[in-house]
Amino acid sequence: MKNERRKMKADLANSWIMMAIVPNVVNEEFVDKYVACLLGDEMATDDEFTGLMVKGYHWPVGDGCRFNFNGTCYHPFRPGSIISAIFATSFRSQENAGSLVKKEILDVMDNRERRCHPPCGCCLSLPGFKEMEDSAFACVERFYEELFERAKSKSLYGRTFAEFRDFYARGFFEKGFFFDCSQLKEYEDNIRRHFNEMMKEHFDLISNAIDEDAMSIEDKKGKSNLGKALVKVRFDLVTHSMNYWANEKYKEAANA
Repeated sequence: MKNERRKMKADLANSWIMMAIVPNVVNEEFVDKYVACLLGDEMATDDEFTGLMVKGYHWPVGDGCRFNFNGTCYHPFRPGSIISAIFATSFRSQENAGSLVKKEILDVMDNRERRCHPPCGCCLSLPGFKEMEDSAFACVERFYEELFERAKSKSLYGRTFAEFRDFYARGFFEKGFFFDCSQLKEYEDNIRRHFNEMMKEHFDLISNAIDEDAMSIEDKKGKSNLGKALVKVRFDLVTHSMNYWANEKYKEAANA
């Protein structure tokens, strides 16, 4: 995949699993743009970013948004770095530091702060949770982060799926809430079942690929079984929003 062939923007690389699994539904005309942004192949203009947020399950950005700095949105889909914004802000009042403060950064801050009040909504803000890390979505995120990390060493430590899930979800997956309050909370059991099934499918896929590679000589001209499995898992995550949330499959008591 393209995002594996070039360095991804740091804020995106650190958050793309969460951004892929939360209920982020976008207008149909922006789906391709959303996927390209999620892969790190493109970034959105301010108008395009606003367009991504005008439909679906979005809630006002509050203090819990990890990309909000001084009222300005530095979502990784948009150009600009929150680190650069902090740096410029820190030195803007220093008389001898004018050369360190980039005017274009301050202009972006002023422009987005005006445009984000009232906030247009964000895929990393859920009602009832000050931080996404307080929700069960964080358990799913940790699971996949560790699954990808363990895949690098080609070892899942001999754990079964349930052991692997419970260890990295820290026991919160079964007890925590995906939604504290929202129109989706009534489907909490369906959503939990869906993620459990999806995580198991992906765990088994990678586990089997590791075993298959260990028992065979890799074709030098082709990808390993593990490589193919990882591409499949990443593809499922990138398209999760349109295949699950947009199609309202969370209303189904059982998921295929």
